[in-house]
Amino acid sequence: MVTVSGVDAEGNPFVQTAYAHDVSSAGARLEGLDLLKASGQKVNVEYKGRSAEFQVVWVGDPGRQEQGHVGLRSLEPNRDIWQRDLPRSGADNYRAPHSDMEESQHAAPASAAAQPAKTQISERRRRARYPGVGLNVEFCAPGASVGMSGRLSDISLAGCYIEVLTPCLQGTALDVVLRHQGFDIRLPGRVVAVHQGMGMGIEFDQTAAQNSPGLAGLLGALVGRRVR
Repeated sequence: MVTVSGVDAEGNPFVQTAYAHDVSSAGARLEGLDLLKASGQKVNVEYKGRSAEFQVVWVGDPGRQEQGHVGLRSLEPNRDIWQRDLPRSGADNYRAPHSDMEESQHAAPASAAAQPAKTQISERRRRARYPGVGLNVEFCAPGASVGMSGRLSDISLAGCYIEVLTPCLQGTALDVVLRHQGFDIRLPGRVVAVHQGMGMGIEFDQTAAQNSPGLAGLLGALVGRRVR
């Protein structure tokens, strides 16, 4: 249990207790904070007499399982309030089990076998995954300018996998922001797979992805580096 204080969306000071989950030196996920409505808000979190400043980077959607949950990024990562041996900020070297996510969340239905060969080829191209080595990636609440960064493990026209110590909850809507050749590529999506302390699988909004020249150019540049 932690004590959270700050100013709510209406400008009123508040002090409230909440449950802390998935804590790391980079941030934490808190449960029981319905009064925080938007990313960018700054709060003070106190745990067993120690406190530090954090910034809200995502807020759970109302009416969904993640309502009342918020993701926080530490503004003082060198100030340990959790008093335990925590992983440091940044992505780890774990290679996430993409096959599980791809098969369970993105696999084509069995009826696809009966579709014309051209359609099946197009579907395979849409789901072809490419490594994201050297690419910067951020994720944030839809339309927000403040977010968290992670390591892009791989990407396709269907979605991507981001390695991050404190992933969002499954079902969370967010924007993925990629930087390629000096341009930002912003893609709306939703978390479809979560591996705590490791990363999360994102499925892109297909209308946005298929109409994004930036994503098409990025994938074109990655041809020849396809994940086997």
